[in-house]
Amino acid sequence: MKTNQFLFAIVMAQTADNSNCTATGIPYSCCTGLLSGSCQDASSATIEVPSGWTEIRHDTCGTDVVMSIAYRTAQSTDTSESQFTWDFLGQGQPADSSSCTDYGTPYACCTGNATGTCPYAPFLASGGITLVANVDTVTPIENVSELCTLDSTTLTAPSINTTENNSLVLLGFGIVGDNDISKPAGYSVVYQHSIALSGPDIANLSSTTVFPSSGTSTGDQSSTADLAGDNIGYQVGLSPPVP
Repeated sequence: MKTNQFLFAIVMAQTADNSNCTATGIPYSCCTGLLSGSCQDASSATIEVPSGWTEIRHDTCGTDVVMSIAYRTAQSTDTSESQFTWDFLGQGQPADSSSCTDYGTPYACCTGNATGTCPYAPFLASGGITLVANVDTVTPIENVSELCTLDSTTLTAPSINTTENNSLVLLGFGIVGDNDISKPAGYSVVYQHSIALSGPDIANLSSTTVFPSSGTSTGDQSSTADLAGDNIGYQVGLSPPVP
């Protein structure tokens, strides 16, 4: 095991907007023709967390956003090239693709006649993983907060109270669309990722210093996006290693 190292993941999916459909099955399997489709609302999806990961929260915002944050204690076999897969289970999808008769028929996950990736439905998604050192890997999470804001350029991660001395705070933001967001003062950007032309946009930020005293209120942390959209903000307090 890699001593006191912790992996933190953010995964967000937004509805595969059927206004992007250009033909049957293009660019999404749920497209049933030009500018039409049966793309499933992302809020109805279940995010399947990979084996070995623990989900911290799973939240929706409006009908077009679903977001999950999770953690994993780093293992000796984990490397910078390790990959983990999050699947999106569509509501009401069949157990297999044998009943598919055409693109998106009778289920959104159908990619053609008797083919498909059921029971997984098509969504647009972004994800990222952060490696954090000097974390208590037995009880790493002190507190966590979440806020959904509908159709706004402001993303807010509500304040939490630390429960240990020398706590590190992570922020997680996600917003629909091909976006860009600002960073709050006192935090540094670990990564920001958006799918070009469509989104969603996610970002992970870390406090630039630890919070020295237990019981400290971290304050609401807000970010501003270029474009308004449904969004979610998280604050996560991490415990330092036990002396």
